[in-house]
Amino acid sequence: MNPDLMTEPPVDAAAAARVHYTDPRVRQLASARWQLATGGSHSEWLSLGKDNPEALIQEARDWMRAAVATGLLEPAKSSSDPQVSDDRMSVTMSDRVNVKILLLFGDQAEVQADVPASEAEPPVRYPAAEIAEAVGLAPSDLPGKRLTADVGVDDRLSGWRLA
Repeated sequence: MNPDLMTEPPVDAAAAARVHYTDPRVRQLASARWQLATGGSHSEWLSLGKDNPEALIQEARDWMRAAVATGLLEPAKSSSDPQVSDDRMSVTMSDRVNVKILLLFGDQAEVQADVPASEAEPPVRYPAAEIAEAVGLAPSDLPGKRLTADVGVDDRLSGWRLA
């Protein structure tokens, strides 16, 4: 038997405590785990939302903390690290999803993940003018349109594009 496997590895609890939900590896790990278990797509996983226990975010964070604590993984570089550019952080901490504009409610557009109805979450409202400007349409032309959007670390959508 390998003697290295018999020794207790050091555990760095302080490093583990610094692993945050915004570490893009947490979401990547959770998405991969969910896709392996369900056979679903990344877009379907995104439609669960970060607070849905089925999205496995908490479980992924716990495993990521354990990996960092034991030295299997390095702690994530933060956006305040001068060696990490803002562009790199914004790309790694964002995913694109397919969405559809259901309707306008005053100056707000109701946006929903473009998934089968049985899997859909309630729509979320965003400023219609912001979306319309991004895709080059009048706000009144938005209902029924299919778009793609970036999902930020706070699950807010931005970077609207026509699908």
